Amino acid sequence: MLYTKTNGYTLEEAIISNDYSDDNSLILSKSNNISVHANETIILPCIVQKAPNTIVIWNQCEDPSCNQLRIPLTVNKENFIEDLRFRVLSENNIKTTTVKNNNKASAPSNLNSRELSFTYETMRSDVSSWNLEIRKFSRSDEGCYQCQLNSYKDKAIHYCLKLQSRIFSKKLFCF
Repeated sequence: MLYTKTNGYTLEEAIISNDYSDDNSLILSKSNNISVHANETIILPCIVQKAPNTIVIWNQCEDPSCNQLRIPLTVNKENFIEDLRFRVLSENNIKTTTVKNNNKASAPSNLNSRELSFTYETMRSDVSSWNLEIRKFSRSDEGCYQCQLNSYKDKAIHYCLKLQSRIFSKKLFCF
């Protein structure tokens, strides 16, 4: 029933055969609404802390809450539609920033106790980006897009895209 095979399995077979019992994958990106101009390229971020067997799927949604999905656009890096304006840009070993707070750290006696924050960056082999690129955005691309892990709806984010018309100022000439 579904499109093509990925790693020797159809999308349905890959999702059904995956063992989710030890899946501790997370999406680190947040859902958002975005206005896009016609013919622009938009990149929708999906940063994932991913277990080895996790499948990343980009879907187009039927409704703003993404309760009903239209079609899968991509599965991992493979396109499931013929429109080549859509593709996944994937990168492994993402640099992450961590902020560590120590509550009421000890301070010199002449100062009040205060909260100290430490920021550090680390390369994470388990964090990767699965960003959806849409080139030459048009009115037909308006709607919501979902980045989903495996078949869990609670492990998903979505972006709702709206075409924003450019406003050109009219200059009035009086003669």
